[in-house]
Amino acid sequence: MAETMLSDRLSGDTGPQTLRSRRSITRWTGPAWLWLLLLVIVVVASFMAENFLSSRNLTNVLRQMIPLGIVAVGQTLVILIAGVDLAVAATISMANTALMGIVAGQAANVPMAIGVVLAAGLLIGLVNGLIIIATRVPALIVTLGTASIITGITFLYTDQTNFGEPADIMNEIGFGSVGPIPTLFFLYAFIAAVVLIVQNRSAFGLHLFAVGGSEQVARSSGVRVARVTVFAYVICGFLAAVAGIAMSMRMGAGEPLSGVGFDWDSIAAVVLGGTALTGGRGGVGGTVGGVAIISILNNVMNLAGVSSFTQIVVKGVIVLIAVLLAVGVTRRAAVDFKDLITTRFRASQGEAT
Repeated sequence: MAETMLSDRLSGDTGPQTLRSRRSITRWTGPAWLWLLLLVIVVVASFMAENFLSSRNLTNVLRQMIPLGIVAVGQTLVILIAGVDLAVAATISMANTALMGIVAGQAANVPMAIGVVLAAGLLIGLVNGLIIIATRVPALIVTLGTASIITGITFLYTDQTNFGEPADIMNEIGFGSVGPIPTLFFLYAFIAAVVLIVQNRSAFGLHLFAVGGSEQVARSSGVRVARVTVFAYVICGFLAAVAGIAMSMRMGAGEPLSGVGFDWDSIAAVVLGGTALTGGRGGVGGTVGGVAIISILNNVMNLAGVSSFTQIVVKGVIVLIAVLLAVGVTRRAAVDFKDLITTRFRASQGEAT
């Protein structure tokens, strides 16, 4: 009964059909302006770099999307509950170097190495979630601390140098493709699709939005806030490890700093996709578009010879524009909802008299 009432509140079942359908579509696809922005960027990119639309380059763009996309999906779940995970970059570096070290060039070691790395990612997420719930310390501080610990451990066992060696099968998978589509892109697409369905069609997904919208209201509605929070961080840690594994498939050795930048890029992709940092609004559908935009921006600016410093500025401006657009949409939705409630209240008062 509590879940039904909560679902009604979140899905807008008390409102007009148009408002309900608009919110429902956005949950799956992300905001319309995001895809319009992506189209504009593709058009501009095709003029900035002659080779941008070549089959080879588009394949490279898809390859670049894979690790960022996987970790951004996990980051989305955490941000939906008004959290954040700054440990994903360190987890990716740990996964990359640990995998290479265990494999040591031997194909027979690959399954065991993947199992160990995935277990480590789950453990990192579990620790983050439990500390946040137990101490009520902001997630930003907790995950920044765990990121420092993971980075220190990674530096200790790699001695801050390239570490380990991939098996041939790993590079075959990493550089393999089905037509113009990289093999590992199907893994990213599968993960995004599964999490998108879970987000929109399961009690856990409903509870993510509830906790992010109002932890107090969610708790009073019967949602186990602590369990939802821990699960979100566990999934995020797990997917960060998967991203590290995917990245390793295209590398010649483990690099202790291979994950640097993925923390902020994943957050940028999520915010760019329309997910509010305050939680309770957005979703994986928009994150997929945000990942595409950031990957295309990185690719076209590299092709155009833009300096790395300028790239940071450009991405920052794009994200700022996206945040401003998202704030405008959120305020408009809040006004619509307020008008809806006011209309229904007046109607009920009229019926009472």
